[in-house]
Amino acid sequence: MKHQTYFNSLLTSIQNQEKSPNQFLSSDHIVQIINDLQLILNQLSLYLLSSTLTLEEEIYFFKVVKPTILAKLICYNKIYRLESSLNKQMHLDKKFFSKKLTQLKIHNKKYISKSSFYKYYINNRTDKDHLFFTRGNMDLKEGLSSVAFKIDLEFSTYYDLKVAKILADNMFYSYLTDQLDFIGQQAIYSGKSKKVESTTLYWSESQNALIELIYALYVTGSIGHGKIEIRKIAIVFQELFQIPLGDIHHAFHRMKTRAKSRTCYLDKLKETLEEYMDKEI
Repeated sequence: MKHQTYFNSLLTSIQNQEKSPNQFLSSDHIVQIINDLQLILNQLSLYLLSSTLTLEEEIYFFKVVKPTILAKLICYNKIYRLESSLNKQMHLDKKFFSKKLTQLKIHNKKYISKSSFYKYYINNRTDKDHLFFTRGNMDLKEGLSSVAFKIDLEFSTYYDLKVAKILADNMFYSYLTDQLDFIGQQAIYSGKSKKVESTTLYWSESQNALIELIYALYVTGSIGHGKIEIRKIAIVFQELFQIPLGDIHHAFHRMKTRAKSRTCYLDKLKETLEEYMDKEI
């Protein structure tokens, strides 16, 4: 039981690290997550060498814990490689992300979803867990891929890799659909901005000032009790003030490295409002 408690604490810490005011992470953040996940897997490998797990704990580790961590590592690495290859225009290229999504669906249909193990896993079966998720039970009669002969037998059952691949594909699917949803929202904003004309209601500060304000409203839960995605809030402000904000997440990360105050616009708001209050007195 103590081992499972430790495993769960690791999964919780990883989930906390992933939390961000925007689902689209910066390249630096992705690299940091990848490095941390690699470190955690190395620590777990050493942990298993010095620990004696019960049958239930070993199954839980190789069916849930390790695949969850490895899947994140696989997916984040895939996202990083993809994002690194894109220029600014391609980030809003619907055809590009639609093609990637189609390729993923075709691959899964051809190589993943038809396998007997995939059906076993997604149907939440447990009757063969003692064979799939404990070490030393690889069956050559199953027609294993060449990867099976390269793994660390003390840190893999082979089938934990298969689960990780299934989970990673699901994560990458979500990433691609989120990108397409964002592109669609941007297209809606672009269409509306051509129809709406305003000569009096416009944003007269900088783009970064508005992004700073949007983040402050988001993280304080001032809009929708914090349950509204920040990109949706950004779209509302873009439509309201007819100002394109671009990649607000990258802009936010640049703010974090400002030489002086990281919240210069919010500081200005506070200072100006207090001066106005003093005059009113």
